[in-house]
Amino acid sequence: MPAEAPESALWRAALQSRLLLGGRLGVGEPFHAGYESTLANYVAGIPWPDYMWFGAEPANPPLKVHTEKSRLYHTDVIERAVLSGIERRRQFFMNLRLQRNEDDTFYGRSSRNPERPPLPTLHVELKRNECHLSVASTTIPQLRAYSLAVEEMEDLKEGRGSGWTLGESHAAACVLKSQCLQLLEENSKAGRHFCVWDPFCGRGTLLLEALGLALGVPPASPVMQMPFQEFPNFDRVRFREVVRSLELSPSPSVSNLVLVGSHSDADILKVANRNLQAFARALPRSRSGPGSLLWPLPSGDVADKEDPLSISKRRLPCSVTFQCNDPGSMLGVLRGHPTMILTNVPYGNKVDSKKDQRLYARFGKMLKAEQAHGYLQGVFCLSAREDFKRLTGLDWRTELRFQCSGVQVELLRWTGRTASSAQWRIDKAPKKAPVTEAGRMLSSGTISCRPTHRKPDSPSIFCL
Repeated sequence: MPAEAPESALWRAALQSRLLLGGRLGVGEPFHAGYESTLANYVAGIPWPDYMWFGAEPANPPLKVHTEKSRLYHTDVIERAVLSGIERRRQFFMNLRLQRNEDDTFYGRSSRNPERPPLPTLHVELKRNECHLSVASTTIPQLRAYSLAVEEMEDLKEGRGSGWTLGESHAAACVLKSQCLQLLEENSKAGRHFCVWDPFCGRGTLLLEALGLALGVPPASPVMQMPFQEFPNFDRVRFREVVRSLELSPSPSVSNLVLVGSHSDADILKVANRNLQAFARALPRSRSGPGSLLWPLPSGDVADKEDPLSISKRRLPCSVTFQCNDPGSMLGVLRGHPTMILTNVPYGNKVDSKKDQRLYARFGKMLKAEQAHGYLQGVFCLSAREDFKRLTGLDWRTELRFQCSGVQVELLRWTGRTASSAQWRIDKAPKKAPVTEAGRMLSSGTISCRPTHRKPDSPSIFCL
């Protein structure tokens, strides 16, 4: 989403927004680039030393090119023009530095500081011959602070169960769309606990994002090195001021929240528990004020000897558990308590396709049976397969659509009704209507239609 705002807004979004997939900083104004020479000349006029470090060697930043209905469509031609313009700017910049400094100072600086930050990714978008340039200011997708505390080998085990891993930003959007926090407040006012159950929890992404939203904690950490911090003109003083202004805003009803995740694979449950422990360790806390009382911390000696499995119980103000059980085994524990189901059903694995179909049918029968008990306050399922709706036999409404690893995924909400059998049968062809006078005129060609003209999309400045 293009927006025009100061740099501090980008820093706040990178630190606080759970819906941010990635941030890019617009470079210059959009311009017409119908020819390779035009593109190279404009790129050469951009002050690239503000966004990347130049040295004695040519700068070849990573490029991502996207074209749509433009005269320049070949990726190699566009990359050649952009790199040529950047190289001309680098030579001009280095000549100025050489004129301002002595030879010993100029040539000796690289030996004192041999390592330079990596060059940011440059995005080139050409749409109808109009070019937009931007540099990546955050990682894409934006990482969570707790994800850095989990070993890479443990993350590889998530491949089982669902063909595509759900991203944290998409998971946060699903939690907000389910109105989980509103239901938590309503049940808390009535003096009841509110449970969110994920029967196919995987690595626990949905529940951890729900926990982060309820605690009001930022998803990122200031200690995480982000691409915008490597810019030559990055203002560290202003960035520290923005960090100090961040406030924790936990929900007043967070103590009544119960998060339960279950899965039949014990190895995947180990990954979910490790993510939960990493979430608890990376959790920021207020040093003073009411927020400091929510997460009582042990002393330094006790914390060093603390069992990793008890970290989450000690540091979190609500109950979060991951259990190795199938959905049917969890009903006896949850029945009678206000519960919302929020899950990412298995899909995408062709080997387990038939197994998933049987799972969908059992899941639909389970929901029909549990509806009579009256404790379900909402059922939300993420799925990328159309047969999920048919095999469950339930009526679903689409709440969200997004791309997950190149696959179209839908967030479905159960309406509480079963699917009508007429919805899935092939309707018969309608009977022919009697031909009216207007129909005769239309068939004879005496009625003409004037096409409507749609205005072209107005250009937008990509700037955060």
